[in-house]
Amino acid sequence: MIHPANDQDYSLFKTKDDNTITFVEVFPGIRLKYHDFHTYQYMKNDLLPKDGTLLINYCREGRIEWEIEKDRYFYLGKGDLSIHIYDSVQKRHFPLEHYHGISVLIDIPTVTTITPMLRSFGVDLEQLARRFCEKNKFYVERADTTIEHIFSQLYHIPGEIKDTYIKIKILELLLFLSVLRISDYSDKELYIRKTDIEIIKNIRAYLIGHIDRHITMRELAKKFSISETSIKSNFKSIYGIPVYSFVRTYRMQKAAWMLKNTDSSITEIALAAGYNNASKFSSAFKDEMGVSPSQYKK
Repeated sequence: MIHPANDQDYSLFKTKDDNTITFVEVFPGIRLKYHDFHTYQYMKNDLLPKDGTLLINYCREGRIEWEIEKDRYFYLGKGDLSIHIYDSVQKRHFPLEHYHGISVLIDIPTVTTITPMLRSFGVDLEQLARRFCEKNKFYVERADTTIEHIFSQLYHIPGEIKDTYIKIKILELLLFLSVLRISDYSDKELYIRKTDIEIIKNIRAYLIGHIDRHITMRELAKKFSISETSIKSNFKSIYGIPVYSFVRTYRMQKAAWMLKNTDSSITEIALAAGYNNASKFSSAFKDEMGVSPSQYKK
């Protein structure tokens, strides 16, 4: 297992421990699963899908890390969708320590009771499963406006029409996937090796531990024996943002924590966040947080 860095309390990605899973029965054999996690480790539960279940995952916010095989991982970010056959040996983690999304669980043998109805809408689940999962264990569709529209509406449903509305939206999703042109992602684009992930997570920990310093990409590449190109591409794949964007945002989050929880002066906080000039720090803080450091402290 790859563990996250041991961050301090002001970590950009540390939030309260508040994890919930909500199930909704849609049709016989088809369930919705709402995920709201603030953790690194996937929360265990007694309602795991059966092996062989078709699983459609949508990431609304945060990121999820899937272990596909012993040495291969892939990441789902905001707006992304994945389709695969569930296998109980897969491991999931949340590199940003929060994840919000929806899974559609389809137990194909059980769904046979409504197969005629689904086919009347142009949906053949067995064909859909073969189409997306026969050659590649996982299929990933990066952020798409139609997919985002379908899933976002599952979060805003008037109570009096909830059951019927969810059925309609799931039929809409399945119909859309039935005609979706399959994206041609290569293994190189989808998967990251475990050894590379460990290096990137160590780089993140190193950056956090030296957040008051300006560290170049060349320095990181030399220290961790990895190319600058690999650092850039793999860091963004894992955390969803470029290295320097992460550093900047983390610095501002650290500064915000210090403004709220310490009596340090703005100059001292600027130095701790890697700024030798308090004026430049104040400008960067306002750009990131929307208010000046002095306003935030008040």
